[in-house]
Amino acid sequence: MVDCKCFQRRRKGKHDTTNTTNSQSREVYANGLLNTKGDQFKHNYCNNAITSSRYTWYNFFPKNLFEQFHNMANIYFVLIAITYFFVDSFGDVSVTIMPLVVIIGLSMIKDGLEDILRHRADKQLNSLEFQVLNIDFNKKQIQWITKRAASISVGDVIYCKCNQAFPCDLLLLTSSNATGQVYITTANLDGESNAKKYYAISKMQSIYSEYATDEMIDKKLQHSSFEYVIEELFLKVNCQPPNEQLNTFEGRYTNKQLNGASLPLIITNLALRGARLISTDYVIGLVLYTGKDTKLSLNSKKAKRKYSSREGLSNVILLMFMGAMIGLTIILSILSTLWIKQNSVNIWYVTFEQLTPWQFVRTMFRFLFTLNYLIPISILVTTEFQQLLLAFTISNDIEMYDPVEDLRSRANNSQLADELGQVEFLFSDKTGTLTQNQMVLRSCCVLDKKEHVYKCDAGVVSSRSNSNTNANTTNTDDTLRKEGEEEVYSSSDSEEDDAAVVIDENAQSRRNIQQTANKMNGKHKSKTSYNVKHPKLPDMNPKLREFLTIVALCHTVELDTTKTTGESTTSTTDNNKSYDTTEKLNNSRKLSNKDNVTHKDSNLPPRFYVYGATSPDEKALVEAASRLGVVFAGKERDLAEGGSNRVYIDYWSCSPAPDEQAKYLGQKSYLIDAVLEFDSVRKQMSVMVRYPDGSYYVLSKGAEVPMLDPEKCPVNSGKRRTAALKYVNEYAINGLRTLVFGERKIDKAAYMKLLNDLKAASGLIGQSRVTALRECYYKIETDMKPIAVTGIEDKLQPGVKGCIQALKEAGIQIWILTGDKAETAITVSQSVGHFTSNMTLIRLTGCQDLHSTAYKIYEQLERLTSSMFHEQVGIKQPRLSFIGDSILPRVQAFISDTISRTSVSESYSYANTDNEFKPDVYYYDENNNSNNNKVSPWIKARQCELYIRRKHKKRPGMANEPIGLVIDGKTIQYALHPSVRKAFLDLCMRVTTVLCCRMTPLQKASIVKLVQIGLAKYTRQGVIPVTAAIGDGGNDVAMILQANIGVGVYGKEGSEAARASDYALTEFRHLQRLLLLHGHWSYYRITITMLFFYHKCVAFVANQMCLTYFTGFSEIPSFGTILFVCYNLTMTFLVSMGYGMWEQHIKAKILLNKPHLYRAMRHQANLKAWYILFWVLDGVWHGIVTFFIPYFCLVGGQYFSEAFFYDSGKISNGIYDFTMLGNASFICLWVAITLRSTIWTRDFNLMIITCHVCTNLNLFILFMYQTFGSPLSSEYERYSQLGRSPAFWFTFLITVMVAIGPAICWRIASDTWWTVQIGLRSVPKEQRRKFYRKNPLVWLKALVYGQQDDIETILYKKPTTREEVNKAFRE
Repeated sequence: MVDCKCFQRRRKGKHDTTNTTNSQSREVYANGLLNTKGDQFKHNYCNNAITSSRYTWYNFFPKNLFEQFHNMANIYFVLIAITYFFVDSFGDVSVTIMPLVVIIGLSMIKDGLEDILRHRADKQLNSLEFQVLNIDFNKKQIQWITKRAASISVGDVIYCKCNQAFPCDLLLLTSSNATGQVYITTANLDGESNAKKYYAISKMQSIYSEYATDEMIDKKLQHSSFEYVIEELFLKVNCQPPNEQLNTFEGRYTNKQLNGASLPLIITNLALRGARLISTDYVIGLVLYTGKDTKLSLNSKKAKRKYSSREGLSNVILLMFMGAMIGLTIILSILSTLWIKQNSVNIWYVTFEQLTPWQFVRTMFRFLFTLNYLIPISILVTTEFQQLLLAFTISNDIEMYDPVEDLRSRANNSQLADELGQVEFLFSDKTGTLTQNQMVLRSCCVLDKKEHVYKCDAGVVSSRSNSNTNANTTNTDDTLRKEGEEEVYSSSDSEEDDAAVVIDENAQSRRNIQQTANKMNGKHKSKTSYNVKHPKLPDMNPKLREFLTIVALCHTVELDTTKTTGESTTSTTDNNKSYDTTEKLNNSRKLSNKDNVTHKDSNLPPRFYVYGATSPDEKALVEAASRLGVVFAGKERDLAEGGSNRVYIDYWSCSPAPDEQAKYLGQKSYLIDAVLEFDSVRKQMSVMVRYPDGSYYVLSKGAEVPMLDPEKCPVNSGKRRTAALKYVNEYAINGLRTLVFGERKIDKAAYMKLLNDLKAASGLIGQSRVTALRECYYKIETDMKPIAVTGIEDKLQPGVKGCIQALKEAGIQIWILTGDKAETAITVSQSVGHFTSNMTLIRLTGCQDLHSTAYKIYEQLERLTSSMFHEQVGIKQPRLSFIGDSILPRVQAFISDTISRTSVSESYSYANTDNEFKPDVYYYDENNNSNNNKVSPWIKARQCELYIRRKHKKRPGMANEPIGLVIDGKTIQYALHPSVRKAFLDLCMRVTTVLCCRMTPLQKASIVKLVQIGLAKYTRQGVIPVTAAIGDGGNDVAMILQANIGVGVYGKEGSEAARASDYALTEFRHLQRLLLLHGHWSYYRITITMLFFYHKCVAFVANQMCLTYFTGFSEIPSFGTILFVCYNLTMTFLVSMGYGMWEQHIKAKILLNKPHLYRAMRHQANLKAWYILFWVLDGVWHGIVTFFIPYFCLVGGQYFSEAFFYDSGKISNGIYDFTMLGNASFICLWVAITLRSTIWTRDFNLMIITCHVCTNLNLFILFMYQTFGSPLSSEYERYSQLGRSPAFWFTFLITVMVAIGPAICWRIASDTWWTVQIGLRSVPKEQRRKFYRKNPLVWLKALVYGQQDDIETILYKKPTTREEVNKAFRE
């Protein structure tokens, strides 16, 4: 794994200052004009080109070559090629050099093609066109011109349209909204999909709004001089240098109208790259930061080549083989030298070289030529082809295809297929990854006497009433439709229970989509049709309409005037065509003054509107009310009423038959005098409203804790509070986001007094303002009568819950890292099964400093480990009730000592928009460690725990319950401090699972790195765990690049995550197939192929080493160079490669249905030392057998006479010589090795059979070579002679059978083991699995039955025929 240096604790530097007035601040001039005379401002700021590729045309060759030589095998073969120059006529250097060149060339081509695709994606992004304001002083002309995104530079003034993503960081100058409001979604930055409110700077809103189009510019120039226009457009900005803080921005601006004064800029004036403009026609902005200086880029990482853990282990194995090779070379060279020294006098007829040091070195090189076949060069070619094919298979898996969006999964990196089978930790984003970013009202309960419960499911709404508060709670299966079901609810026939039934216009299209997906999965089933009864009344239950009116009033939702819809969200009928909102609001003043209701037969308003909101929950509620007939139709400021907002609500009949159109009932207008917006302390929002009938109300909604507080609710609301709590708990258990609505009707005098007090408090400044507003809010929001409870669902991606459950069963530890708030993240975690209903949550949120963070971490660690810890270290501490008093002084002393040792220059601070001081921010850096020698005994003992768990505890609680950890980004910034990060990681591993919320992109990457480096450093294994990260937005890119495997989901807010990832998926649920199926297969195929190569190479070398004993430890081989070359490249290559590409040792259905099998391949199970040793020993066995049996049977072994063969054209039969033995031994070895691969194959598909057939073509090559080759070669006519030797065929059969005998036994044992593993995975309890594992009858049945569809037969007694008949008769 290539280390990343960008997550270190940031030191103060040119990108870290927050002082906007010093020399390090950035200076920007609008339109690049230094003054009104046209002088251009020159700067060296970076361009706006976005680059995700790794290479350029000029650095591709050296950089790629450097990366390839990270592989030890490539270095090894280069060194081996050098040895050829020291060996006289012993071999050809091209034997090694040519394959190496081919391998490196193929890798270069593959990497080049992959990078070309990245370049194309970058080009597509950089080629997006934007309008830029151009000023020509020569022609005195001003116009909008088109520029590519990559050509935009700092100082340009650009024009962005609605739904367009910002190409850089912009200072908002003007908005299409007259108030300067700009609505932006930052889902691609922080994962929050709701609309956020930004503002154009006030002094420039009116100026630049007059230059929005070329026509407006021409009109302006006609009435004003060019010099006046230039002076009006002049703008100078001083802002902070580029930094990665998404929520901070400071600066000041000035122009000619301010006469030298400057005004402040805040974060809401800055639109960031990656954000998207919504609900606003256009904005004009000044470019402040471009390219790599943008905040999104600073929160990302540079793409680097990733190396799998298997590659690192392969290098270790290679070093071991090299050590063995060098050892054998030295030993054989010594034995050869000793043999020559002892026998050179007796064997006078043989000329020996003079024994010198150089002759010894040359002998070593000659032996090295033979022994270097321990490491086959063809394994590199095979692995490259395997990776390419596996990547192609993943990219073309039809099961991971999305027919709705017409998208398929894609493998961007072909080097990590086997790493998919080794994942230990999965770090997942939430918004857009686990959820669909679609809030939907699923159910609501109106708290009247009958407790009407309205079920909202896929647009179908029905009611159910409880006659008393003691009735059973709502059945969750009835209230919430299960995923994949189609169910239609009918309203009650009783008059009291009349409720609306609204048919979703998109229901049929969703059914078609679902049926298409089911057909793709082969799971299409017929659906039952339901008859829906529609109430005859044109209106709904009055209590429901009253509640929906409150929903349409109590919110901060804005109407998107750029979009309206008719009866359908996708089309507009003639009767409901686009309706101008301004005209509508003007017409609304013509309503009757009596009840403000109008019935119209023509010029009907739109049935539906498109809304923009800062809260997705509010948007879901307003959209639900709109669909049910209470439509928020916009608002306007009413100057006659003191500037209060007049809100217009349209009423429609909401219970028509499917073939009828909704009936427009009229419109009402309400006056909203004050809005008390939501904050995290009150956890509610309220509005003060004047109804058309002259009544005065305070309407509120919020969390159940403040809304149902007995001190704030009326005295007589006990039953309502009890009923509300019942439904809040029910909705929460089902993973719904709950809100409680309340109302308070008051008289005019009290209303006006509260309103005046609120206005007076708002006019104060400083702390007195905060205190006065808090008191006013409390007075306004007391005596609220609970009226309803709503359950809102953040729609999950299809199949998410099942996928997460399968991954957890596979042993993958899942952490959720999100930028969303804690309450939302917890709700979604419960919905997807990440948090269980009986799980206790530890919350580490809102920590303000390092001391409080350390205290909380050590406190929770003590709670989890108190009994075991005190027994181990022998320190007596108070029990849990007194734990705070015992830990706090020690922690404070420890942290104080640590901080005193930390250099002041290693930290930096930043200020937010309110000028509040923010403490140091820490990112993970494994090199930043504090040496704390003088710490308290308790802390020292606490740190003396040598190892951290590598797996989460399932049930670490005191009552044996699971525990989840919830931590926010503010606390994480201190938890990553060197003094506490080990304890923090220890705490994370001692709980069941972890949820991190309010995370910045760099914090997400830091958490991934903490797990990688921390567990490698503080666990017994000492190996970096394999991590995977999955996300869908630009805020997830840093995490995706940091993890060993990055998985991107095609997001609605952009494709940054998919482009930066190693694997791009269409939906989260496909991760199950990617890891459990493709990951398992890929790892098994590649590692077994590696073992095949180790095995066949050891067998080849062992065969030749046996020969040296009979040749005076000579390095002379028994066959020619052609066999050395063909053995690895053609004779054994195809069989091994075919196995590594198409073998399926376990069927896909079994792997997906039994996720526990994923664990069997984890932690490099196939590359364990003992397992490799078995393959090596089997290779040694093959080498010994294939040499000695032919040696004794064909040449007599110096005890018997040689065998003979029929030699045509001669009187006597020929006898075996040295080369005949060598070729016979080679033939036996080749066939035995091929059969070894065949025996290990479990799935004989067409491709594997083809590879075996093609391997046999080598016989034709050998016969051609021995026929037309040189008569002096060792192979000349040798194979024809062997074919005419009966002794050879007899020896051949015996040799091959003896050689593959252990392999057959091993295959039987392996099948038995896999059968037991598959069977045991269906047993839920560990104790029972241990019993079956020790039961010899289970192993016997596994041996007999093997892998069958009914694996349970090895665990349970198979019923007799009589028992089956009796069972069928009873059924």
